[in-house]
Parts: sequence; C-alpha cells; structure tokens
Amino acid sequence: MPDYDVAVIGAGPGGYVAAIRAGQLGLKTAVVEQDELGGICLNWGCIPSKALLRNAEVLSLFQHAADFGISVDNLRYDFGAAIDRSREVVKRLTSGVAYLLKKNKVEYIEGTGVLKDRNTVEVENGGRTLSTDNVIIATGATVRELPALPIDGQVVMSSREALERRDAPRRVVIVG
Repeated sequence: MPDYDVAVIGAGPGGYVAAIRAGQLGLKTAVVEQDELGGICLNWGCIPSKALLRNAEVLSLFQHAADFGISVDNLRYDFGAAIDRSREVVKRLTSGVAYLLKKNKVEYIEGTGVLKDRNTVEVENGGRTLSTDNVIIATGATVRELPALPIDGQVVMSSREALERRDAPRRVVIVG
C-alpha cells in the first residue's frame, strides 16, 4: 500500500493549490518543494512585483499632488523600505499557504522531488522515498537568460536579484 494517495512535486501556485484541494477531498497528500513554499511567483515574481508596483503608484501620486491642489514638501523615497514592505506581503501570503496545507492535512516536505517511476518520488537532500498512487508535477518557472540581454546583476537582473538589493538602481531590466 502506498504512503500517499497524491504526491505533488513543487509548492508554487499550481502545486500548493492542487495539494490543498487533494487534502480537502480527503486524500492523503504530500507536497515536496526544493526552495520556498509559494514558489517563484509568491516569493520572487508576481506578488513582490505587484507590491513594488503599488509603492511606485503611491510615489507617482505624491509626485503629482499639485495637480490635485495638494502641496508636498521634501518628498523622498526609500527603496529599501519598499523592498521590506514587499517581503512582508510575501511573508503574510506564504504563512497563509502553510496554514492551509496544515489545516488540510497536507504534509510539506522540504527537498528536491525526483520522479523515479510512476509511483515513486525520491526526495533528494531530504532523504526520503515516497510511494504514491498519483503524482502531480508542478515544478513552475525558472529564470531564462536572453542572448541579447545577458543577466549581469547591474542593468539586467533576475527578479530575485532585484528584490535582494537594498539600493535603487537608476535603470534596470528585470527578467523572470
């Protein structure tokens, strides 16, 4: 008899949603993730980008305050504080995902899931082998470098590199 009804490889938006739903349906479920719960989207891509875009929108409103009859003196921005806010948004959301996994009795296993055969997932750097009736592969996204725009960490950087910076680059192209 297998250890799990469903094993999900990848805990990004596709993986954690599938795992939570399987748990809600009463299936014994495990989700394996090599990096951080929530995947690229939640931790380094979509969500923090939207948080930073909101900061930029608010800054733009203040820069055009005079158009609305409002005077603002000594307007400054703190890129580091904007990054901190985006990380707090991410933390709140990933904590919510962890809560939903636990609430729905989904086992969260840290490590790299490798499909050995149709019913076996080996967890590298986790030292486990899972037997399962069903496997969902939801391994998500990775950064892809474009030949014409190599990632140099200064002008062109990955979304993760951009979010790990504490200073505001003058011009930057973010990929992935």
